Amino acid sequence: MLMVHGSVNFKESQRLTPFLTVPSVLFFVGLAVYLAAVQLIGGTPVGDSPASDGELVFLILLTGLGLPALLLGTRMTTTVDQTELVVRFFPFKTLRVPLLEIDSYWVRNYHWLKDYGGIGIRRGLDGWAYIMRGDQGVQVQRRGGSRVLIGTQKPDELIQALRMVTGLQAGDQK
Repeated sequence: MLMVHGSVNFKESQRLTPFLTVPSVLFFVGLAVYLAAVQLIGGTPVGDSPASDGELVFLILLTGLGLPALLLGTRMTTTVDQTELVVRFFPFKTLRVPLLEIDSYWVRNYHWLKDYGGIGIRRGLDGWAYIMRGDQGVQVQRRGGSRVLIGTQKPDELIQALRMVTGLQAGDQK
């Protein structure tokens, strides 16, 4: 979403792909149901050193409800306004990069598994990455040389917003 007349020049919100979240949620809910059926309803302790019924209820709630809620609720919101680039990886961390600290930026293709070992907030050979999905991002180089990759489904719009507020062309340096 590009807004020329407002204070926010770019805003994108991404969630985990259903390809990753649905199987994970189904697995953990299924595991919780299985454990409840075997030990709590059937009365057969699970494992060589079984948890107490109270501990099992806690684990069932944690894995059957908590983890799916976390997976389904995780989102990454990237905004560019007149003063900063903000990447909020809810519920974990927010990255704020003042525009005056941006030395250069460019569109970059990456492989989330090979280059960064997964999705999320990751560290790779080229610095930190905030990745939710896809294989394109905007690499931002800060003054001092540190880099951060921002995964985006809208790299051209993010580049355009950064160009509008920094005055830099993609690839230019201050």
